[in-house]
Amino acid sequence: MKNFNKYLIAGAMMIGLSSPAMAQDVDYKTMLVPVVSAIKSDYASVEAVKGAKEYIKTFKKNPEALVALGNTYLSEKLFDKAVECADLALKKNPNYGNAFILKGDVEALKDDGGAAANWYDRAISAEPQNAEGYLRYANVFRKVNPQESERVLNDLRRIMPNFPVEAELGHSNYLTKNYDKALEFFQKAKKESIDEEKFVEYVFTANILGNKKLSLDVAKQGVNIHPNSLALTRLAVINAIDLGENADALKYAQMVFNDDGKKNATDYINYGRALNGNAQYDEAIKQFETALKEDAEKVEAYRYMSDSYKGKDDMSKSLDLMQKYLNLNNEAKPSDYNSLAAIYMEMVKDGIDKETNFKKAMSVFDDVANKYPQIAAWAYLQKGNNAYTAEYDDIAVENYDKVISLLENKADRDESETAYLKRAYKIAGYTFWAGRDDFEKAKVYLNKLYELDPNDPVAKQAYEAQEETTEATE
Repeated sequence: MKNFNKYLIAGAMMIGLSSPAMAQDVDYKTMLVPVVSAIKSDYASVEAVKGAKEYIKTFKKNPEALVALGNTYLSEKLFDKAVECADLALKKNPNYGNAFILKGDVEALKDDGGAAANWYDRAISAEPQNAEGYLRYANVFRKVNPQESERVLNDLRRIMPNFPVEAELGHSNYLTKNYDKALEFFQKAKKESIDEEKFVEYVFTANILGNKKLSLDVAKQGVNIHPNSLALTRLAVINAIDLGENADALKYAQMVFNDDGKKNATDYINYGRALNGNAQYDEAIKQFETALKEDAEKVEAYRYMSDSYKGKDDMSKSLDLMQKYLNLNNEAKPSDYNSLAAIYMEMVKDGIDKETNFKKAMSVFDDVANKYPQIAAWAYLQKGNNAYTAEYDDIAVENYDKVISLLENKADRDESETAYLKRAYKIAGYTFWAGRDDFEKAKVYLNKLYELDPNDPVAKQAYEAQEETTEATE
């Protein structure tokens, strides 16, 4: 049965699934808190052993409490201790389904799928109204025997027609990081059956899989169904900002601030970003300033405030704030430096100390190339693009040549790097062809571009021009 191992349920899912089925007994949960802390710190310590012993003595007649302790041991992979707790629970109630599930979870984490399935089947037989046994059993067989998995889920639907099977399966697969399957189940679930927590997981699942549009749509659906969910509204704001859906970003940001829940610095920053996207720069600046008052460590507020001043055409203030952000942020990204260079280039465009600011923009990318040599090609490409836009053709070609030198013969070149290389060939070639009427130099670049991408219109036109010249000569 070892072949089951990669299809088994991970510990996090087990604990997450078991907890909703347990009664909300405040007494045992309160007493369990320090015991859990002691076990996680050192299960063999006097404090942990004594605490667990006292807990078991107090709740020896409460199978729910005993299984809760067992799940704590399970999370630390203390399997024998977890089984002891399950056996104590079954001693009190021989038909307590969650105890069988706990024993199945132990076997699952030990990579014995057959034994795990047997315990989950025992849970179903002992307590047919406990949905967790069905879900666990189905998940074990999900890939190795889909028909068996479908059979037991159909049993669950028949016995508990109102139970949100798909939503729970989405949840369980999310917890085990099986995101493709989680998304599949979430999309099959009736939206009204997905609770707030699972809607949050649904949003994250779509985002993790790179589908930001779906992530935003799901967040919107979640807010409509759970209008009091601050978590879902915040996610709607973030997704809308990332997608440039400015009207939605502002709408949901305002909803966050209409909520009675406590606001944090990140809320103010996201509100400011949404305002920036709607060209409400003065109001955005107020939000960023409030964020910094709430938490001075949120230095990204300076970066977005720089965007506000850039929108107001106050390039000097924008530049100061961006530089301050970079000075304070030890984890600044290349894109942040790109934003700094963009301010200099905006000043170049406006004719403000054009030569000086152009050189400063170029030096920003040189710094990136030195600091992050693994993306030097990207930095030189940006130098080339900015120089080409500003009509410094010699500097543009010089940097495109650097991109070509780094990437042309690179064995492990990825898709992005191939795109950089194609851009370098294309613009360098076009500069010589259209800008300087030097087709001989141009075709050195454009022929290589044609080899990479025969469908590129510029490369194709150059190739056809050469063919026509050859035919005319002959």
